[in-house]
Amino acid sequence: MKLHQVYKTLKCKLIHDSVTSRKRFVPLEGQGLPTNIFIEGDRAIRELYAVNTIFIASDVKVCKKTGNDTFYLRAKNQSLTPLSSLKLDGNKSL
Repeated sequence: MKLHQVYKTLKCKLIHDSVTSRKRFVPLEGQGLPTNIFIEGDRAIRELYAVNTIFIASDVKVCKKTGNDTFYLRAKNQSLTPLSSLKLDGNKSL
């Protein structure tokens, strides 16, 4: 993983981050990325879907926080597309 490297598509899932008590996106295993690096994503999407929902992220760029060595990923326009899953309201998506 190199700074500014772009991955065309990544599969990721929504998890519960016990440190911040917020939902976060992380890459799924087997894609050549650590599974503990966060992917920036729209808060409305995180709140709408249940933990463990699988998403596709497009044009994902490796970024670094200013002032420290923390890396993160950022999907283009923070856009992530859910695969078939249940929304929190119980309605089936896609």
